[in-house]
Amino acid sequence: MPHQAGNDVYVGSAGSVINPYVTTASAKRQRGFDNPAGTIGRESSEYANNYNVSAPAFNQLGNQVPALTNQLDKPKRLIPWQPSRAPGMLIALSQLFPVLNNFQLPLAFIEGEVALNLEFSPTTWGHRFMFNSLDANNVAVNKDNLTSTILEEETFIVMDTLYYPTLMADIQDQIMSRGGYSVPYDDLITQQNYVLYDESEGITQKDFQIPLAGKRVKRVVVMKTHDLIGVVQSQPSGYYNSQALRLGEEYNFRVDSNNIYSLPLKNVALQRSEADLTEGVPVVLNSSLYSFFNQADQATGQIATNNDYNLTQRLCNSHDQTNETGLFHFLGLKLENAFGQGHLMGIQPVIYTEKVQFTQYDDGTGATPNRQASREIRFFCYYQRILNIDKGLAEVID
Repeated sequence: MPHQAGNDVYVGSAGSVINPYVTTASAKRQRGFDNPAGTIGRESSEYANNYNVSAPAFNQLGNQVPALTNQLDKPKRLIPWQPSRAPGMLIALSQLFPVLNNFQLPLAFIEGEVALNLEFSPTTWGHRFMFNSLDANNVAVNKDNLTSTILEEETFIVMDTLYYPTLMADIQDQIMSRGGYSVPYDDLITQQNYVLYDESEGITQKDFQIPLAGKRVKRVVVMKTHDLIGVVQSQPSGYYNSQALRLGEEYNFRVDSNNIYSLPLKNVALQRSEADLTEGVPVVLNSSLYSFFNQADQATGQIATNNDYNLTQRLCNSHDQTNETGLFHFLGLKLENAFGQGHLMGIQPVIYTEKVQFTQYDDGTGATPNRQASREIRFFCYYQRILNIDKGLAEVID
């Protein structure tokens, strides 16, 4: 197979329906011998060979069987439900609480207790990883009856402690008699807006105001989640997504009444580069998951056939992998300088502006030319704060 490789790279056939006649154009695409010359996806049954000599006939031995290409994951790759076989997870608290990122909290010098509250997502369908929607006989089950469960019988909090007598004595002296000990950290402000896209409106511009006056803002991340339950339930990621439009968008940020970019940012590669900068490390994500660019017709938004997807339509744990196309389209803005200092915001709010065109092929409701879709747009704004510990009392300063 051309471009045959492993582990989420090219996997050969583009479609789950394999045409046994290799001379057709469709068969060439499905086997990776024509554009898109292979598709990206997880491991599944590549050849789907018929090994049963008696059925349907001896001369069919070795033919590829369409039904065998939509195999579920191998049992050894599934997350089991038995506590004795379930994997153990190690999660850094800084992944859950930005306040704990890149600094150590001197608990020894804080009076009273420090409480840690963890609230888990609902166990119902669509809020966590999309587990299998088929039973052991590959029959669809009622999604309302499916719930996810945390299987760990024991949960531990692992803490590393550093104890250097000279250093600890100096910190204690500073806290008790020299004005206190100051620890800088990043905190997070989240804003949620609702937006309605309408095909009949054509190209539209949407503006969103983010009040951040007096904050030293370091970076902003934009997440646009589809709130249509049917769409969410078809996606392996559930609600943890930022869904792109077929034709993308061009956007700009306005800070202190000045545009960040001289021209609105429309190039997909630049958009992803800006998203990379917000975290300081590249987003480990192939471009087909980030946008519909090079998959959908950029004039109409149409993807003519399943073979035009860059992602395979084979099933992964009962879910069509093409549903993940453009599902992780996060946008970002980095404002901190080379020294890690954020930008002090004035009285004017930050304005996020996007220009979009919703098409009849985007996920939504209604028929063309009045098709609509709603999105929940969330803005994650990271800003600097200082925790000052003076004589055992902790005070937070913006």
